[in-house]
Amino acid sequence: MTALSIKVTAAAVQKALDQYAGKERVRRALGALGRVLVTRIKLGFQSGSAPSGAPWRPLVLRSGQPLLDTGRLRNSITSKIDGDRVLVGTNLTYSHDGKTWSAGRVHQFGATVLPVKAKMLRVPFGGSVGGAKPKGFLFLKKAVIPARPFMPLNKAGDVALPKSWEVSALNAMAAALEL
Repeated sequence: MTALSIKVTAAAVQKALDQYAGKERVRRALGALGRVLVTRIKLGFQSGSAPSGAPWRPLVLRSGQPLLDTGRLRNSITSKIDGDRVLVGTNLTYSHDGKTWSAGRVHQFGATVLPVKAKMLRVPFGGSVGGAKPKGFLFLKKAVIPARPFMPLNKAGDVALPKSWEVSALNAMAAALEL
């Protein structure tokens, strides 16, 4: 029954998008889509889980919830209408020792961090949530940051919305299109 309503809603939304292409109603529908996706992504930070519902791997070096130490990554998630599409994501970057990388990519897919200028990495540990002063430091040859997917992407980086996200998005778009 749900699949049928999704197909009916999707067909109606697509027909309206085609009919009103380039008009304000389409911008409203794309804005609604962006808001739904941003809200769903941010709820994943709150629950500590991927869009699929799988829980994120727990923290090892500090207490608290993964990806919420400062809230910078969660708060950087935005949506933007770009022509006939909506862009959702983050432009947050990390820089260290003259090297810059995407915070979103690191946490979405995981990463291995190697020392650049020294023989060992100096990693703080024992601080509490909110950036409290660390109790000490670990010296590591490498640090492995596990993947904690927060964007609805598959391993290839393509959009893969869970069904519940699709339903929410289509309903919001249909309401914006006044269907």
